[in-house]
Amino acid sequence: NVLLAGTSTGFWRSLNGGTTWERTFSSAQITDIEFKPGSASHVFASGYGNTFYYSTDTGRTWNSRNLPATSVNRMEIGVSPASPNLIYFLCGPHVGSAGNYKGLFTMTTTSSYGSATITTRSTSPNILGYANDGVDDISQTWRNISIYVSPTDALDIFTGGCFIWKSTDGGVTMTKSSGTIHADNHFILKH
Repeated sequence: NVLLAGTSTGFWRSLNGGTTWERTFSSAQITDIEFKPGSASHVFASGYGNTFYYSTDTGRTWNSRNLPATSVNRMEIGVSPASPNLIYFLCGPHVGSAGNYKGLFTMTTTSSYGSATITTRSTSPNILGYANDGVDDISQTWRNISIYVSPTDALDIFTGGCFIWKSTDGGVTMTKSSGTIHADNHFILKH
């Protein structure tokens, strides 16, 4: 009966299957929600900006932490049951600002999200842009940005913007995986 919703007015929680809702967080627009694999109480959220939101009581209360990236428009979170304590953060630039994507970051923690080390995995090439080789300085992360982490190997990831890019080393190196047709990639799912 517990339902969680990230909206343009914040984070909402229902304890009765959606009959009534309580807003538990209203400081940001939420565009992505992920559960820590194997946990029903640890919830992660992100939206517009470089702030990571986390809850350890199924969304009843929230804390936040900024990532070491500037001019971030939108951030997506990636997690995997292969490594439940590893969190990926894919950050895109502000609308109208030049520059490639703002970085792929990771956090590994078994206790405190507030003090865990955040590591920069990569900041180039521009895996969110239009160019096949990632050398342009544009993106449309205001509209589409996505990340998928393999459920069997947490170092295997796919990112989506205008194209799909792949990494087998946790985002340190990225190679273009999709064709040459521009396609907005809002979600990446494995069937």
